[in-house]
Amino acid sequence: LNKYNALTGEKVSTLFEESDPKYVHPTHPLVFLPWQPHEFIWWSERDGYDHLYLYSDNGRPLKQITHGRWVVNEIVGFNAAAHKVIITAAKESPLEKNIYTVNVENGRMDRIDKGAGMHTATCSQDGRYVLDVYNGAGIPKNTFVRATNNSLSHELMKSPDPLADYERPMIKDVIIRAADGITPLYGKLILP
Repeated sequence: LNKYNALTGEKVSTLFEESDPKYVHPTHPLVFLPWQPHEFIWWSERDGYDHLYLYSDNGRPLKQITHGRWVVNEIVGFNAAAHKVIITAAKESPLEKNIYTVNVENGRMDRIDKGAGMHTATCSQDGRYVLDVYNGAGIPKNTFVRATNNSLSHELMKSPDPLADYERPMIKDVIIRAADGITPLYGKLILP
């Protein structure tokens, strides 16, 4: 990661480097903390999972913000007053995406959404609320407004099941192992 002078475009310094025997592929830009402009969040898979790390703007690592055998999917926003980042992650299951707040100072995670499934979050500018749109197996699209401190959960829309009047096949979730015998691969078996 290199630092450049924004006015001249000249390279100032290399802040740090990451390497891996296979490859490194930064897929997310760094994000500066709104309440601490000299610190930023860096995404890395250095522990085998896509997690968030806190750095100072001189390239000094400060801490790992998220930990575990799961991945962070996206940074949705910040609650600057509470020093929290709002994320989606596959923490509960690799087959789900849920919404969490993470306290940047102590790493405490709190789940915001309530239902199993794939949650898409849009965060208010101040980070106090998220619009949670989700669906899942047997759950048509639902839309809620939720407070990021879990003090409010208000349903805006619950879609009816568009397939309720149809005969549907049985669908079974399956897990097979990759060639290494360890890595789980998730799929669905749709019976005739």
